[in-house]
Amino acid sequence: ITESQRNVDDDLAACAQNLYLSLVESKAGKPIIAPLVVTMLGDIGSQLNAAKIEAGEVTADAGNRNVLLWNSIYTAAGLSVNVLIECEGFEIDTWFEKTLVPCLASILQGRNKVNVLPVLRHRLVWL
Repeated sequence: ITESQRNVDDDLAACAQNLYLSLVESKAGKPIIAPLVVTMLGDIGSQLNAAKIEAGEVTADAGNRNVLLWNSIYTAAGLSVNVLIECEGFEIDTWFEKTLVPCLASILQGRNKVNVLPVLRHRLVWL
């Protein structure tokens, strides 16, 4: 990958994040997008499954897609955490303790530490 390609990718990611923030913080977008992200964050089983896939504890045909999906959802949640904590039914402390801590523990204790990129490990620490 060349330096110019990396800059284009970084610029594209920054543009996508800015668009997402503009939408989730807008009067029209907030009531649609924020509850959707909160609903996705409520899928504890899928989050734990993605962590187990990254840890090498389970394999799945769509494993990489699940890991990348949760990387994207965690990115969205981290960017818009101030909006999400205002959503009814979302308790960030409970979600952190009941979901993120077990996911990170699963990844760190996993047996597959060589062949898998630490996508979720980096994202969970970022959160």
